[in-house]
Amino acid sequence: MHSRASNANKAENIMDVTPAEVQRVVAEQGATVLIHGHTHRPGIHRHPWGLRFVLGAWERCAWMLEQRAADDFRLICRPLAARCET
Repeated sequence: MHSRASNANKAENIMDVTPAEVQRVVAEQGATVLIHGHTHRPGIHRHPWGLRFVLGAWERCAWMLEQRAADDFRLICRPLAARCET
């Protein structure tokens, strides 16, 4: 609750990663895919170097990244509940 209240008043640009740092890390590692979480801004981002997948915060749901085919990804948000069903 305190985190949500604090984050509500923060600018969106500080709630995400630093683009220069992302580019530095992927170049250093020779990566074409980066999966990270969480920034309160989940999504799939295309960059000149490759793909960046951002998992969301686990406040309301459990975030997962599903790969269905070589180029077919999707973010899944499963509701958090007292019991889980598959």
